[in-house]
Amino acid sequence: MLRILGVLIVLASLAFAAGDRLQSGIGLWAPLLPFVSGSLTSVQQAFNGHIRAATRSAVVATTVNFTVGFLALIIGTLVLLVTGIPWRSFPSAPDQWWILLGGAFGVVFIALTTVTVARLGVLLLSLFALFGNLVGALALDVLLPIPGSDVTLTTVLSAAGVLVGIVVTVLPVPIRPSSGSRREPASRT
Repeated sequence: MLRILGVLIVLASLAFAAGDRLQSGIGLWAPLLPFVSGSLTSVQQAFNGHIRAATRSAVVATTVNFTVGFLALIIGTLVLLVTGIPWRSFPSAPDQWWILLGGAFGVVFIALTTVTVARLGVLLLSLFALFGNLVGALALDVLLPIPGSDVTLTTVLSAAGVLVGIVVTVLPVPIRPSSGSRREPASRT
């Protein structure tokens, strides 16, 4: 029951933050796309966990993940080309070379989630990853802001609400003594 309550607190906190943005004129589709993406990410994490359990290797699971993803990109690109969408070419090397590190961070993310999903489960892994995303995003919005990345009281309260929801989710469930007259068998030691 605490897990459900914790997830509801997290969802309410996210809705609170999204409500602030929706009132500023952003379409409803904007928060729905990351929601769908997050839902698919949890499925991906579960599949990666199963591959790791079967192979006993995070490296194999990560490699399978990126190989299948690469094949999906090739197939998707071919479908787009066949439907008439023109190829625009790869962008030239950026002046800020460090922005290319996003791909390397993606590999690290998949490897870490592949290792931890078996220990935490998909729900807790997703909640902790969400909170990590929030903390990282807040830090970037404060230290390296881009247009439209205002850190407001609503943003901070929403992140704090997500943390409260995570704490509620990980609270241990109290064990109730069993009712009835049956006695537990005595120890034989």
